[in-house]
Amino acid sequence: MYKVADAHTHIYALKIAEAATSGIFNFYGFPYHEVPRAGTPEHLYEVSRRDHISRCLVSQVAMKPGIVDVINTFLMEQYHLHPDFYVPFAAIHPDSENPDKLIESFKEQGFFGVKLHPDYQKFQMDDPKMDRIYDACAEVGLPILFHCGDKRYDFSNPDRLIRVMKKHPKLKVQGAHFGGFSVWEDALRLIDASENIVFDISSSLPYMNLELVPRFFEKFGVHRFFFGSDYPLMTSSHAVADFLALGLPEETNQAVLYDNFAAYYGLQDER
Repeated sequence: MYKVADAHTHIYALKIAEAATSGIFNFYGFPYHEVPRAGTPEHLYEVSRRDHISRCLVSQVAMKPGIVDVINTFLMEQYHLHPDFYVPFAAIHPDSENPDKLIESFKEQGFFGVKLHPDYQKFQMDDPKMDRIYDACAEVGLPILFHCGDKRYDFSNPDRLIRVMKKHPKLKVQGAHFGGFSVWEDALRLIDASENIVFDISSSLPYMNLELVPRFFEKFGVHRFFFGSDYPLMTSSHAVADFLALGLPEETNQAVLYDNFAAYYGLQDER
């Protein structure tokens, strides 16, 4: 049995979990069949432990500046309940005041990184107004988990991502969805292997041309890819089954399912 870490999940307080979960499904145009408590930390913990998931990176998107503190307090509460399981990423909004001090506080609180979703938050990834956030994250060494790509929009597509990386070479980025949800060919073609980017594979395998997967691994190196489910869009068990169906070598499977994530985020002691 492989050891598994899920590098891309979302959790919400019970009172908003149903609305948030259905909203995610609607945003991506996926049919939503209500699952009791889906999207709550209790449900994620329950199904992940059942499926032998060792760690989960958890995040939430701040849709307005005024809810950043509420979200981050909630995420840290969950982390303190299960510090050996959750890997929390702080929420921030593009219009948050004093982002330098805010991001310093994220580091002090014990967050592992910062989450931004340009498509949800309606900002272009390479907008100069984001430079203060990117510079602050680079300064304190916190990676940014970016939602990347969507053929319906032009907020976070690979051409914008590479402009960010050229301007901020010390910034560490986890590019979600192979760096380009629904524009995977563009991500493979445009993103340079020299950039300071790792990738998660969430919300991709059921929808992409699977012949691209070995080409991504060859160009960037297997060590730069993390397994992810994008819970509550998908449970880890379904996402693991999709990944293992690729028929890759065992050492590749273990690297992507756990080892790469553990090494990158300093969790080697958990191996």
